[in-house]
Parts: sequence; C-alpha cells; structure tokens
Amino acid sequence: MSLIENRFFIVRITDPNTKPERHLLLLSRENVGNGNLQRAWEDALADRQVREAAVRLFSPEPDRRLVNLVKKTLDESAALLTSERIRESLSRIHRQLISQEGTAVSEPND
Repeated sequence: MSLIENRFFIVRITDPNTKPERHLLLLSRENVGNGNLQRAWEDALADRQVREAAVRLFSPEPDRRLVNLVKKTLDESAALLTSERIRESLSRIHRQLISQEGTAVSEPND
C-alpha cells in the first residue's frame, strides 16, 4: 500500500469543514486504548475499497453483470428499461461518483 492508500483522514486545523476536533479526538489515549481508532480506520479502509470496486464496475463502460443485476432488481414499473438505457444511466451515475470523489472528506464513524 502506498502512503496515499494508508491515509486515514486529512485535517486542517483552520478549516472547520475538516472537523478537526472530531478527528483529533480519535487520537486520544482512551480512543486508542479501547479500539475506537482501530475500528474507525478499518471502516474507512473498507469504505474506500468498496467505493473503488464500485467505481471499477462503472468504468470505462458499466460492467455487463452490473447492468443485468440492475435490470433484474427493477420493479415492474421500470422493467421496460432497456439494457442500453440502464448502461447510459449507470454512466451518468459514474460521472457523479467521480466528481464527488475529489470533494469527499473522510469522516470517522461514531
């Protein structure tokens, strides 16, 4: 794993949007000792890995298995959607995921 892959969270003390007090609290002796820091790290790592897998399913063109799964899970009112229409929709969703990726701030769980 590279240094970037090991990064847990980024905190800027001067930027309240990064929630510095919440992140720094995780580093307290109590949270380290009772495993809260470890659990938060494991959750963040799992979330990042699942997100990366989901993004791969969407790109560069949505995986055929994902298209078929979506088609199978649609209710009757949407059952008329073609595979092509689903693929186009998944491509739009993929672009949304990618655009949000750069702005997301990793937050530890409570």
